[in-house]
Amino acid sequence: MPTKKPVKKPVLKEGEGEIYVSISSGAFTNPKINAQKIIDTLQHHAVAPEFERLESQIFPEFYSINIYDTNGDIDEQLSDDALSMMERPGVKLWDKMKTTWRDCFVWGITILNPVFQNDKATETIKALRRLPPEGFALQSGTFTLNAQSSPLLPGIVLNFETNEVEFYQTENPPGYGVLKLDPEKLFVIRSMDSTEFYGTSKLIPLVPLINVHNFAWNAQTQKVNRIGAPVIFIRIKEPISPDDLTYADAVLKNWGKSTAFKLRENMEPIELKVTESEVALSTIDKIDRVIKDYFAPTSLFKKEGDTLGGNASAEVEIMALFVKGVHRWLASAFEPLIEDWLGRNGYTDFEAEIIIEEQASTSGAIEAEQAKVGFDTKSLTTNERREKLGLQPLSDEELLTLEEDFKKSAPPPNPFGGFGGNPMFQPGGQGQQPQGDQGAQGQQAQGDQGAVDQRFNQKTHDKEHQPDAIEVDLEADLNRVTERLAQRVFGTLKEVQ
Repeated sequence: MPTKKPVKKPVLKEGEGEIYVSISSGAFTNPKINAQKIIDTLQHHAVAPEFERLESQIFPEFYSINIYDTNGDIDEQLSDDALSMMERPGVKLWDKMKTTWRDCFVWGITILNPVFQNDKATETIKALRRLPPEGFALQSGTFTLNAQSSPLLPGIVLNFETNEVEFYQTENPPGYGVLKLDPEKLFVIRSMDSTEFYGTSKLIPLVPLINVHNFAWNAQTQKVNRIGAPVIFIRIKEPISPDDLTYADAVLKNWGKSTAFKLRENMEPIELKVTESEVALSTIDKIDRVIKDYFAPTSLFKKEGDTLGGNASAEVEIMALFVKGVHRWLASAFEPLIEDWLGRNGYTDFEAEIIIEEQASTSGAIEAEQAKVGFDTKSLTTNERREKLGLQPLSDEELLTLEEDFKKSAPPPNPFGGFGGNPMFQPGGQGQQPQGDQGAQGQQAQGDQGAVDQRFNQKTHDKEHQPDAIEVDLEADLNRVTERLAQRVFGTLKEVQ
């Protein structure tokens, strides 16, 4: 195998000009996907909260167990016994369902070790231990060419000679070798949409995105750092000694906003005038949005722009279908474990059913909000709003009756809106005037309003000559007249009462 010759640093000889020394940053590279990269991706600040949010939507409620006898009837006693057993300390099926979903999403597979115990001639499940999938990340030393291993978890191997899947777990603590497990003692569940014997991790597509995210984040950090330590070259003039290149290289490697160096007489710093851009921040923002959509089953229903109530109803429906599919997959995955317990106790033809409770739908609140928006914006008819509320449509006659009922139940006009909200207080109003003192007060109110109008016209005409004084005086006049009218209105209402 040929050996690489060491690269010598160039040394400028006398009369050959000048040398410019600089330090270049590394380029982006996409590392190989392994178990550690999956762990790093799951713990990334852009992934972890979205993952937790999705999990909380899938597991909002509890579950129940039904045991059916050979006639298809529910055996209440066996059903209660099964639920009690599966929630005993050490088993905790509800928690195992959550970890199963997490493991299958992250690693594509979950590996459990059920422990049975004979208690007074009755077999019970004493414990249900989870074996961490990352514990199968090392390849077996007995691996042969006549087998296939998982790309992500090489400790899971398909032996072509026996056509069986073998499991090689790294012993704890690490470094003590690899232990082959007995497949008869394992309960294995794979991701619901995978046909591979090792399952399919849902996080693998996110690993390259997170690598770019980290690279852009580092680039943005370097941009901030360049505010105090800009990119520079060092120009070395003649005479140049071999030690000058080493010294200039050391200066550039340690150059920063908190360091200072003394350059030699033949050295001159040259700042590289770089125009900074927002490409890094834009890249980070786009990747964050892609990650949010990746964890949102309803992302396909998102539309650009505003719509009446959005497309929330369709999003709620598709989310409910997604959650229901996950529940059905988890239930069917664990039902054989309960049926194994039934068979060990002589109930060989009995069947188990796990029912995971679904969260109450919020679509009713969404439809009600859409009906309200339709009423406020006059964009929905009465029958369209009734349909949103789950009510039957009305005929034309019924709609007229409903309209009349609304008019009868409408509140009276506010007497204090627009100088009382009454025509008698409006300029040129045609309403019926009150008699006696009340009529005089109403006429005086009209006279005050007319005085304001006349004064306003006069001051507007003279606005070009006294612009500042007009605005102040007019505001003072309006305040005085408004106060006077309010006193008289209150007095009128008191007398009426």
